Amino acid sequence: MPEDARYINQYWTDNTDEDLKRLGEVARPDPQGNIDFLKQFCQECLPPECADEGILIWMMDNSPIGYCSLREIHYGSDAQIHLHMWEKSQRRKGVGGVFFCLSAQKFIRDFQLKTLYCQPKFDNPMPNGMLKKIGFALLGQVDWKHPGNGSIVQQNRYLISEDTIQKYLDARKHDFSF
Repeated sequence: MPEDARYINQYWTDNTDEDLKRLGEVARPDPQGNIDFLKQFCQECLPPECADEGILIWMMDNSPIGYCSLREIHYGSDAQIHLHMWEKSQRRKGVGGVFFCLSAQKFIRDFQLKTLYCQPKFDNPMPNGMLKKIGFALLGQVDWKHPGNGSIVQQNRYLISEDTIQKYLDARKHDFSF
């Protein structure tokens, strides 16, 4: 929804320079550019087979707490999933892992993906720790070229499998109602 753009934008605005470096950003994202992109994204509302990006906002108790994005989508084939939680009070409680898995399930289904990867920056402890805790297979490291400035960022590449997602969600059912 276009009104959710402000939450995503605030997340990127509130990050410290150290946080942005940890996330692989070499420059502070342009706040107006973020808002313009998100508004256009919401207005276009492309069908999955035509989209090259997807976004899911995570809601808890009717408040947005973070989001998953899907990039480099090749409908019916593969894509890259990313996660961000701006509600700091919900970090390190397993909430992000559950929302990530639910988002991955939806993206796999909606975009008919055969392969889904998550590639956090290799030295970013939060997403790497979460992905390992869930049990996703680390395939190795890859170099990724930042489209905005051409810088190279080394990332860990995890395979996001439906079996691992289901095992994790089954184990967490007693912690969360979903």
